[in-house]
Amino acid sequence: MTKLTYPVLSPLRHDGKLYSPDDAKANAVALSEEEAEGLRAIGVLGDPTKIEAPADEAGRVAVILDHVAGFAVGDFTKDGKLRAAAHRALAGKLGWEPSPDDIATALKAFVSSQANSEAGE
Repeated sequence: MTKLTYPVLSPLRHDGKLYSPDDAKANAVALSEEEAEGLRAIGVLGDPTKIEAPADEAGRVAVILDHVAGFAVGDFTKDGKLRAAAHRALAGKLGWEPSPDDIATALKAFVSSQANSEAGE
């Protein structure tokens, strides 16, 4: 199910998070068209913004990498994969659905960069 990013026109609580047009960090929400239909009809959400994912893997991984530092330990499973809720949150921030392979590549690059920076200290 593809999710689109919708601007919030009125305060909205979704998945335990409050979205508001006045909050620069939470003024848009990623929902499926079915989830958003009723909210759009009553004016809570605006028209969706569809952001195309970069065409090449390196571009997608670079964009995902910008968000990796914001993850918490609890966002991952025991085997190091991103939990579904964190994946949905990432997709909402990106405006497109990242593939598990692109996320895994970005996570490996992040861990590698952290190890290199710690080794250089």
